[in-house]
Amino acid sequence: MAKLRNIDVYHNLTVNAPKGSYEWTKKLGQQHICLNKPQLKQATLCGKPMLGNNYASIIPQAYKTQCLECQKLLYHFNKDRA
Repeated sequence: MAKLRNIDVYHNLTVNAPKGSYEWTKKLGQQHICLNKPQLKQATLCGKPMLGNNYASIIPQAYKTQCLECQKLLYHFNKDRA
């Protein structure tokens, strides 16, 4: 069953995201994941700065493009956690 959950991460970035994390979507629909950790200094998992507004609740899922680096990091996080 753990393998199915890991595959789901690639289809929806927020599935099995770490507790306390949230989606950050930029104006053009680039979807990232952020952690509430002070040491990350308001950056996404892939290291992109969180500039401007968060459009996560405004842009429909069908129009979002998931960040490949955030996907890889979440996949390995869930793989190590399982």
